[in-house]
Amino acid sequence: MIETLENLLVAALSAAHAGTKVIVEPYPRPGESYILKGEAAILVHYGGADFDAPFESSDVSQVLTCNFQVLTISRNLRSHTGAYALMDKNRNAAVGLVSGQHQFHAVSEGFLSIENGVWWYSQIFAVPQWFRGEVIM
Repeated sequence: MIETLENLLVAALSAAHAGTKVIVEPYPRPGESYILKGEAAILVHYGGADFDAPFESSDVSQVLTCNFQVLTISRNLRSHTGAYALMDKNRNAAVGLVSGQHQFHAVSEGFLSIENGVWWYSQIFAVPQWFRGEVIM
């Protein structure tokens, strides 16, 4: 389920950045040593889940909200491959993306750091799923 959701998000972001030189891919391992080779990259990874309280029933049923971090890495802020424009495209591609009966929504976004002239920003997108012993997409 996690891999399926991540692949769905990567595909939507790839389509949003099609025709550009922006790299869109799942977060590689080891991520902390990622080196930006082009002008910009969009990296996606599963950031964990939040579980709502179970519903009162004989089965354990609850909502599982899966969170995905989208990292935007860019050598500049204000061009067609600048972090601001890339984050706008990411948000437009992710918010409303449908998985089963549920849609991705934005949770947060913000500046992480600037290292050697490379800007790092984070966006969190989440999608709820029904969980009843196993995920029901």
